[in-house]
Amino acid sequence: MKYLFGFNKKKTSSTIERFALRRIADDQEAKLDDLSSEGKQLQKKKTIPSWVAYVALLMMPFGVLFAVTFLFAKDGFQHALQDRGWMFYLGIGLFVVGLSLYIVCRIKNRKFDSDSDVEAYVRKAESTVEELRFELGIPDTSIEMDVIFAAVKEDKNGEEKIDRMPFIQYVNQELDVFVEKGYLCFADNTLVAGVPLDAVGEINEIDKRMPLPQWNKSEDYKSDKYKQYKIDRNQSGLIWIKQYYSVNLTIDGEQYYFYLPNYEIGSFKELIGKQ
Repeated sequence: MKYLFGFNKKKTSSTIERFALRRIADDQEAKLDDLSSEGKQLQKKKTIPSWVAYVALLMMPFGVLFAVTFLFAKDGFQHALQDRGWMFYLGIGLFVVGLSLYIVCRIKNRKFDSDSDVEAYVRKAESTVEELRFELGIPDTSIEMDVIFAAVKEDKNGEEKIDRMPFIQYVNQELDVFVEKGYLCFADNTLVAGVPLDAVGEINEIDKRMPLPQWNKSEDYKSDKYKQYKIDRNQSGLIWIKQYYSVNLTIDGEQYYFYLPNYEIGSFKELIGKQ
């Protein structure tokens, strides 16, 4: 079986591209690449790198730890302060610098969305996306849906397997999903891919937790709409879902499958008319 939204690093291609129905023109793709580069440069210029915030968060507990050890020193606080006081002041310094860095990061990054350059870029990006959607013929009735992407590789027998990555194995990518002329279509800003609607077979629940790198919805995962799915976020920012679903397809005699998060399965089944 092949994973429909798999990306083979060696072949630098994704499986879903085989089923492309239409793509944007080359000049539009170049325009999109330029827009992406502009956005990255703007973010680099206007925000503090996330690693700085992580360093700040690490500095604070280490600083507190250094300082607190003096309170419980066996030779007494005063003697410890005289004998190795540099450690105490280092701890205080780490905490103060870490806290200051963290506050600066929060303030500057919060100002990012209201920055005039950023607002101008967002308007430009929204206009470009609208042009691309019109060119691709993506209907206004399409559903924005998270689909699970994964890296794939071939084993020694030539069979395709999901590549077990050390950190992030699955990525929830938001796509426009709709039905058109008997095809189940998936679209981003570069192409519309479609598989025959009648190719969709069994949909199986997989009762296992899955970590996802991002939350794409406008509503918070803790909102009433998503509360029933018991979604969690850990300290590293990963989203954890309680279960996910495997959608199986048979296309031209070949077996395919892909995963959907539990919070999307209801919308997907309603779209394809399968309850």
